[in-house]
Amino acid sequence: MLNVTITPHLEFLNADKAGQKLFVMLKLRPNAEVSASRPSTTFSFVIDTSGSMYEVLEGEETIPTGNSYFLDGKQ
Repeated sequence: MLNVTITPHLEFLNADKAGQKLFVMLKLRPNAEVSASRPSTTFSFVIDTSGSMYEVLEGEETIPTGNSYFLDGKQ
């Protein structure tokens, strides 16, 4: 129903290089049958780069492990 293509601008990132960025192109295309039968839809994508998503959690109750990651010099 929906053809999804994700194309990164690099094939891979170097393991020993800090501060790398990866840009991706995301294509979402409905097939002909779907596009003819459904109303138009608007998508919104939000990418969080604040670092709040880097705390490692474990278990069903999401207990912080105390381990965190550094990105762009920030914890």
